[in-house]
Amino acid sequence: MIRNSMPEVRTAPGLMVRNPWLHSLLGFLVTHPLDDEPEAKIDLTGLGRMPMRPLVRVSLMILRAYLVVMSLLLAYHLFGLAWPG
Repeated sequence: MIRNSMPEVRTAPGLMVRNPWLHSLLGFLVTHPLDDEPEAKIDLTGLGRMPMRPLVRVSLMILRAYLVVMSLLLAYHLFGLAWPG
């Protein structure tokens, strides 16, 4: 069995670097999000509704209508392919 000759270096509680030369070469440590400490979550209960100008509200309604129409056209096309007639 071949073992890695590079020792593991502990940089922070629970974090290990298998390649200390890479850490010294780059000057910073890249940590995978799954290995990182969890962040504190923000409380969203007191935010309320987002203030929007009327033009923004109208554009979002138009976008919503466009997405509904495109979804209906896609469904019509898929039903047409499933049951040609």
